[in-house]
Amino acid sequence: MTENNSSIVTQLAYELEVLRADYDNAEQKREEDINALAKANDRMKAIVKQMVTKSLDKALSHKNGMTKTKRECGDKYKDLHSTALTKIKNLEVDLKLPKLDIYEKDQKLTTLSQEYDK
Repeated sequence: MTENNSSIVTQLAYELEVLRADYDNAEQKREEDINALAKANDRMKAIVKQMVTKSLDKALSHKNGMTKTKRECGDKYKDLHSTALTKIKNLEVDLKLPKLDIYEKDQKLTTLSQEYDK
């Protein structure tokens, strides 16, 4: 019976060592998985940050291009508008001159006709 008990104790001790080794392996595997997950999260964060940076750079360059285009169009509009206003003023002056000439001639005509009637 002692031999039987001795072999049971030996077998239980062996199983205990196997369980401890499995536990240690499981702990080591768990730590490796945690480290791998942390590395994957860091890589994912870096990729997302890079994509966001690229997207923002693209959006800013597009906005800057649109702003430049708007500014150029605004400058062109101002130039065209001021040119048009200048032309309109010149035309108004050109129209006033004949009216003044007609008014002066009409006055002369009335004075001449009044003199003729006398």
